[in-house]
Amino acid sequence: MPFSVALASVGIVLGFFSLRRPASLSTTRPFIYGQTDVVRFLNRNGISVDVVDAVVRNASGDELFVALFPTDTNKLEALRISTNGIKRIPSPGRRVFAPADEHFGAWLTKTGDAVVFRGGGSIQLPQFALFDLDPSGRYFIIGEKPSRTWIGRANSLRDQQLVAEDVLGSRVFAKDGHLFVSGTTRSGAAVCVMLLDNGGRFNIIDRHTFEWAAGIVDVDPDAKRLLLWNKSDLFTTAYVYDLNTKRRSRVGGVNGFELFLKHDLLATR
Repeated sequence: MPFSVALASVGIVLGFFSLRRPASLSTTRPFIYGQTDVVRFLNRNGISVDVVDAVVRNASGDELFVALFPTDTNKLEALRISTNGIKRIPSPGRRVFAPADEHFGAWLTKTGDAVVFRGGGSIQLPQFALFDLDPSGRYFIIGEKPSRTWIGRANSLRDQQLVAEDVLGSRVFAKDGHLFVSGTTRSGAAVCVMLLDNGGRFNIIDRHTFEWAAGIVDVDPDAKRLLLWNKSDLFTTAYVYDLNTKRRSRVGGVNGFELFLKHDLLATR
C-alpha cells in the first residue's frame, strides 16, 4: 500500500473515532472558595472588606454574587462578579435568593419569618423553617421542621405541594423541567429528591439517599451531578457524585463556599 494511501486510511480511522468520542457532559466544574480567597480577591480589586456574608452563583454558573455585611450606614449591598469585572448592586435584604443581573428573586424580611418576592408577593414561613429559591427564580421550597418539605412556584405562591414528610428540605435546583430538592433525614443523611414539573402537580421520579454525606450544597446546572459534603468530625471533604454512573470523586476540603462554575471567577486579573 502506498505511504500516502496508508496515511489517508489512518486519518479516516482517527476521524471516525474523533466523531464517536463522547462530548463533555458539562461545561462547569466544582470550585471551593474560602473567606480568605474572596476577601483577597476583593481587596486586590479595590474593595476593602474583612469578611463577606455569603457567596452564591447565578443559574448558568457564569457569575458570582457576594453578599456584604451592612456598613455603618446600614446600607445593604452585593457584588456581581463576572468575567467582565465587579459591579456593586443594591441588596433588598440581608438574605437574598436567585440572583440575576442586578436583581434578586426573593429575600427574607428583617425578622426572618417571611419571604418577599420580586413580583411583590410574600409568604409567611412556619417557625424556624428553611427556605430556598432555585437559581432560576421559578421554584421555591420550605423546609418545615422537623422533617417536611413543601414546594411551590414563584408565580403562584399559595399553591404549595407537600412532597416529603421525612426530609427537611434546604435547597432546590431546576434543570429542564426537573427539580432537584436536597435536604436531610432525621438521622442526618443527605437526600436528593428528583421531581418532574407536570404543570399542575410535582411528581417524584427518583430519590437518592447518601448515608455518608451530611448535605448537598450544589447541583451542576449542566449535568446530573451533585456536590456533597461528607460526614466527618475532623476533616470535612467535598465530593462530586454523578447520578448517572453512581460514582463519586473527591474535590477537596470544605472551605466555606462550594459551587459549580464555568470559570474560576476569583482568578487573578
